[in-house]
Amino acid sequence: MIVSVVIAVFNREDLIEQCVRSVLDQTFKENYEIIVVDDASTDKTPQLLSKILDPKLTVLRNEKNRGPSYSRNRAVGQSKGEYIVFLDADCIAGREWAQEIIKPFELDSRIVIVSGKIIDPPPKTYWEIVNEGINFIASSDGYTKDAYTCNMAVRSDYMQKNLFDETLPFSEDIDFSLRCLRNNYKIYYTSRATLVHFHRSTFRRTIRSYFNWGTYNTLVRLRWNDFPFLNYGTFLLLGTLFSLLLGLGKIAGAIFLFYLVSLLCLGVRPGGKSLLNLIISYPAGVVVSLVLSAGNLWGVILFVRTRFSGHSRI
Repeated sequence: MIVSVVIAVFNREDLIEQCVRSVLDQTFKENYEIIVVDDASTDKTPQLLSKILDPKLTVLRNEKNRGPSYSRNRAVGQSKGEYIVFLDADCIAGREWAQEIIKPFELDSRIVIVSGKIIDPPPKTYWEIVNEGINFIASSDGYTKDAYTCNMAVRSDYMQKNLFDETLPFSEDIDFSLRCLRNNYKIYYTSRATLVHFHRSTFRRTIRSYFNWGTYNTLVRLRWNDFPFLNYGTFLLLGTLFSLLLGLGKIAGAIFLFYLVSLLCLGVRPGGKSLLNLIISYPAGVVVSLVLSAGNLWGVILFVRTRFSGHSRI
């Protein structure tokens, strides 16, 4: 067995079948297995998985909801592959995805993580436009600092000894990446291993996700002394404040500067949107930036609390 593909899923009846079938449809010539861990889904996910009859597929089910890190670690414990490849249940893999994401391992024995390219589907809702570009990793192939579990491969011998931190409900992939770098290993990005990652399409899911990203991105990066830990949303707010100070006493000027500086801060974010989508999503961009910043603050509080309580974990 060469490759083990791991998918953790919770209540994704809308995409799980497409996700699994996209992996079964690979052009990959070597043997591979697919391990899906159903994290106690309450929708039609289990029934849809039971319809997929293929010897490559193994479906495990948690008795209760334990979170994505536990689910992935459980799959790793039962994997047989030389490489373990992760994708999320809301992703559709390109046909050459599996063969391309393991190729960079041949470049350097110190590469233990490979990250692939994440493509945005055409947005159908306003909130999908707002969430466009959030999984951007790099603009060209080469060594990088981050990898996301929605499109990531790991050497099995390294993965078996360095599992995901199950105390982290979010940003466990950032923690995993930073631990890799601290151990003097390398992460490589390849644009040839592509998949489509579907975005959050509602206001509620977007706000909840941005707050959690802000919180746990901050906590993890503080834990590993990785600075700066602030995200683009915080810089947007700083730019907005600066523009308002410049325009004090001149309401029209303040509003104009507020718009230009904020738009600039949104535009320079990695994986920026098209200009049209940038303008359209600007009002919501300010809102989610506030939420991200609130998450940053809460992440700092959590970090301080864990230090004062004498625990390094959450």
